[in-house]
Amino acid sequence: MSVPYNNIVNVSIGIAPTPVALPGFGNLLFLASLPTGVTEANRVTTFGNLTEVTSGHSDTEVIAAATAYFAQVPTPIVFMVGAVLGTETPLEGLIECGLFDGSFNEVVTDKVWRDSADAIAVSDFCQGSGRIFGNTTNDASVLDTAAAAGTIAGQIDAKSNGLTVTSYSSVVAEYPSASVLGRINTVNYQGTNTTLTLMFKILPTITVSSINSTQKAALESINVNSFIKVGSTSLYSDGRMAGGGWLDTVHGVSWLEKQIQLNVFNLLYASTTKISYTDGGIALVVQQVDLALRQAVRNGLVAAGNDSEGNYLPAGYEIFSVPVTEVSASDKGNRIYNGITFKAVGAGAIHGSVITGSFT
Repeated sequence: MSVPYNNIVNVSIGIAPTPVALPGFGNLLFLASLPTGVTEANRVTTFGNLTEVTSGHSDTEVIAAATAYFAQVPTPIVFMVGAVLGTETPLEGLIECGLFDGSFNEVVTDKVWRDSADAIAVSDFCQGSGRIFGNTTNDASVLDTAAAAGTIAGQIDAKSNGLTVTSYSSVVAEYPSASVLGRINTVNYQGTNTTLTLMFKILPTITVSSINSTQKAALESINVNSFIKVGSTSLYSDGRMAGGGWLDTVHGVSWLEKQIQLNVFNLLYASTTKISYTDGGIALVVQQVDLALRQAVRNGLVAAGNDSEGNYLPAGYEIFSVPVTEVSASDKGNRIYNGITFKAVGAGAIHGSVITGSFT
């Protein structure tokens, strides 16, 4: 007989919780008009490739949108189908889909609701809920400078719904917005120099629009894009959002928000001891914000440059935090810290150039 070692030295090793992965980023929801076989119990379904979609749905519009989406190279991963049931407007159907499964961060709608008040309602909802709306217009009036502002696309632009990207197409049966969002959804934000601009990209399965320079100017006046010919080259031009932003910036900032949120959540969740409400604890939170911003520099979203006040940020960003001595008693009592802010400079992208010179 002998006394076990743990009578003298007792070792117990706990395993920390597995950190949470970034959820629902790059998930496109196609809002369909009552596909066959869909009920309240399966109003949102998720697919990973076109074969799964065609096996699960016979609806021609679902298949057309999924074909445009999965035809992109590289290939996106998540395509969700949400159904508008009975007589719930598209907006009501979208809200219900969000309650059933809210993991999508982008929306494209069935062509039946294009160029209507329903498109404006969906755009407004996406703006309010922080989701990107891939709108498509088939209204040829967007090609006329005098008439463009009065179109549905023009009205969305006038509302500065900066989370809506509108693409013009003369072919009603096609889904160019699904193709565009399929391309941006392939960006690997955890990589190095992986961010991109939508300008110059190809839209497989989408017909090139025959547009002249005057018509292109009309589209630009209301921030509408199209798949066009430039010389002999087919390309998407040029990733503008309603109100004048850019899709790659909006998409990248959405990733950055979610990455910071996840980093800080995992710090709090995975720590085996509490994060103290001290300057040292605050520094740990700041470190997680810094990790996300550092990755934004690495992937090309953020770069050194001047902020809106003209200050040069050599790292591309700057983080500020309020010391504990300046935190209100109510915030500390509620265990909420509101004192972190940061500035970041977008790397942007070059879409064209004007070059002059002299030759003798």
